[in-house]
Amino acid sequence: MDFSVFLSTYGEQIISLIAGILTATGITAYISAKVQAWLEKNDRRREIEKIVKDCVELAQRQEPKLTGAEKYEFAAAKAAEWCASVGLQVSEVELEILIERACNTLLKGKEVRTLEEMANEVIEVEEANIELADGKGGEEDE
Repeated sequence: MDFSVFLSTYGEQIISLIAGILTATGITAYISAKVQAWLEKNDRRREIEKIVKDCVELAQRQEPKLTGAEKYEFAAAKAAEWCASVGLQVSEVELEILIERACNTLLKGKEVRTLEEMANEVIEVEEANIELADGKGGEEDE
């Protein structure tokens, strides 16, 4: 079989196959680039959220006598400084939203702990009252 006969017979199919391979490769490269960008954006966001959460907790622990606005300013300044030191750019709006979220999460955690502590105290008091009512108030009967 002559090469020109081969090309005339199978040429269109070969070109279609090559075009398909190039298209699939291009689509794969495009999708891969988009997935990579999305992952990097999520990693950046997660890192900023962790930094903000740590700074809010630091403001709560180290500066308990400050007002809410002063704690916000302290946490915002520390978070902005930390983000800049690791090469992360964060806008004031993003910082404000993340600080608010971190504060709400921190407050919710305290409410849950407080409720659990209160429940444990109630249980302890009820157990003590039961012991007193049974005459087992810690004193041995003589």
